Amino acid sequence: MEGDTKQVKADDVDPANVSVIPPGSDTSHIDTAEIVNIAGGNKNPIIEATLAAMSQFGGANGSTSIDLDVFSKCTAKKCKTFFSKCRDKEEFKPYWANFGGLSDEEINKMVKGNSTLISQVFIGSSSDGMTTTLGREGSDYSAAIFAYALAAESVTIWKDVPGVLNGDPRQFEDTVLLNQISYREAIELAFYGASVIHPKTLQPLQRREIPLYVKSFENPKNTGTLVSKGKTIEPNVPCYIVKKNQTLIKLSSKDFSFIVEENISEIFALLHQYQMRVEMIQNSAISFSICVFNKYGKLELLVKALSSKFNIEVTNNVALYTIRHFDKLSINYVKNKVDKIVLEQRSTDTAQFVVID
Repeated sequence: MEGDTKQVKADDVDPANVSVIPPGSDTSHIDTAEIVNIAGGNKNPIIEATLAAMSQFGGANGSTSIDLDVFSKCTAKKCKTFFSKCRDKEEFKPYWANFGGLSDEEINKMVKGNSTLISQVFIGSSSDGMTTTLGREGSDYSAAIFAYALAAESVTIWKDVPGVLNGDPRQFEDTVLLNQISYREAIELAFYGASVIHPKTLQPLQRREIPLYVKSFENPKNTGTLVSKGKTIEPNVPCYIVKKNQTLIKLSSKDFSFIVEENISEIFALLHQYQMRVEMIQNSAISFSICVFNKYGKLELLVKALSSKFNIEVTNNVALYTIRHFDKLSINYVKNKVDKIVLEQRSTDTAQFVVID
């Protein structure tokens, strides 16, 4: 396919020549993009650019993937009619009726012979067969599962950013595009809070060493970021991540006894019980500090449970800054950016700072 810009209308696609992966399955399209508000005959430059990108940078054999979100968010009667025709096709009825998911064999069978594949974005099913969503970045994760099942040559995900940057441009100045990174580095960045790629997306790709491209649907001809096996970070620059609305908890033993394995085990059991996401830990002989995200509002219950054995100091509304591949200049940059650092920790590749936000 030549990658010419296209406009989509409901009448342009013949359901008889289209393969549909039904809602309730754990799969999605290989090339993902946020495509919304298509109505028959309406021009949309973002959609046109996205489809052009999909044509130019699509999967093997020139295949193109179109998001079923196009149709589920569409209010045009023609689109709804098209969707209904696909749903009612006899060969797909067993899949619509069974929300148990699709096997590798079934996925390959449905894809074979089809140059266009329509799939849902991030819809899946629970263990009891109820339709649900896969959560944040679920469409990317589904794309990775789909690629794994098909042994795809590569996966491309389309974003509203140029690719993976070395920092959130809303938080840090003069950010740069990372041309390439390894799976390991991408997982590290995601763990510390970078939001472009979810760690789960990388797991199936890493198992089969399938390269991942992160590109912009606003500038589809740009190279974006390549994530693959063994790639060193290029350019080799510090990467900045910030997580706000964190809570710093400092524990110390009431009798000045050492905080040992038994105490740490008890602390983490309570953190798990009260659903606290641990972002950073630091311990000494008689103290233990934890930076956590109080997502479910159970901080007071946790503090009450810990207070029977430990002295506790709680600081709310702190921010956690992380620098991967830090150097002296990047450390100074963060220190000059914040008001007060209350906890600092460094390893070979990573520096972290808990600051008063």
